[in-house]
Amino acid sequence: MADQTVDQEAHKLLIDLLQQAYSGELAAALAYRGHWKSVSLPVEIGGIKQIEEDEWVHRRGVGKMLGHLGFKPRLLLEIKGWIIGRALGVGCQVIGWFLPMYFAGRLESGNTIEYLNAAAYARRLGLADFEQELLHMSAVEKGHEDFFLAAVTGHRMLPLAARVFGWGATTVRPTEYAEEVTAASAQERSANSPRETGRETMPGSDALPGHATARPQSSLPDGSASTEVILEPDNVVLAEIGPDLDLDQNQQALAGVVDSVSGADRDGYAVSGSKN
Repeated sequence: MADQTVDQEAHKLLIDLLQQAYSGELAAALAYRGHWKSVSLPVEIGGIKQIEEDEWVHRRGVGKMLGHLGFKPRLLLEIKGWIIGRALGVGCQVIGWFLPMYFAGRLESGNTIEYLNAAAYARRLGLADFEQELLHMSAVEKGHEDFFLAAVTGHRMLPLAARVFGWGATTVRPTEYAEEVTAASAQERSANSPRETGRETMPGSDALPGHATARPQSSLPDGSASTEVILEPDNVVLAEIGPDLDLDQNQQALAGVVDSVSGADRDGYAVSGSKN
């Protein structure tokens, strides 16, 4: 009975995380669409475009998982995601270079943890395919975080932002891509740019917890190959950590028309696989 209760709770938490992630990816993708249009360096444009595409891929994958489990996206989260994504995309055009880069990295850091937690829930439920896919998504999000951290490392505003918002104090290991970001930025600054400056060096990065394996990843925008780290959380501690872009942050427990529950979903939090 105790195991069944734990499984039901893991199933409930997994569904909630997937619904949050599905709409969160919509917000992120729309925001990045505005973000890459606001930068000037080709390496930054190409990198952020690729990150946008990755978010759309993740959204499709999460949507398939929800469908397999017999659930749908939540309409209210979808509406919030669309509004937030559009607003952030427009905001990137007017608030300068540093803040969009910084908060994108902070967001991706939260997404890395979100997908690791979802993978652990999937493992508890015996959903091995889900677990591997979610671990892959977490590793990709970690790559996104490293991209943005590499971009802002050395910026004069980073120390203050790290103290206030709690992200950015760590560093990333040097890669060809990070070095290209730095070199291109330095070249532009030395030429004529009056815009925000300060990106200099790319030191090493901290590893995420869990057992890690590696496999080849697709080529980076500069044409070089990279290695993709696949994390297997052998002993993950599930802290009370929500996604950084929490679309339910201010939502109250009030039922509305769009929140009605259909008869078919009343046993939605039963143990996964208990019915055909």
